[in-house]
Amino acid sequence: MEDWNSPYVEALTKANRKLEGEVLDLRGENEKLKETSKAQGKECELRHNLLCEVYRIVDEYFSTEP
Repeated sequence: MEDWNSPYVEALTKANRKLEGEVLDLRGENEKLKETSKAQGKECELRHNLLCEVYRIVDEYFSTEP
């Protein structure tokens, strides 16, 4: 009785290993995307801070009497 389901068990085991590999690949890709997202967020924050500083300097320049 064990012999008839052996090919099915083998096929399911092989498919499971393949899926486990794909999950690991996706986890790795997810980590890369998280790092990219953090870097983009930091870049956005730096641009925002730079623009705020530029506006502050321009405002200060035009608000002073010549």
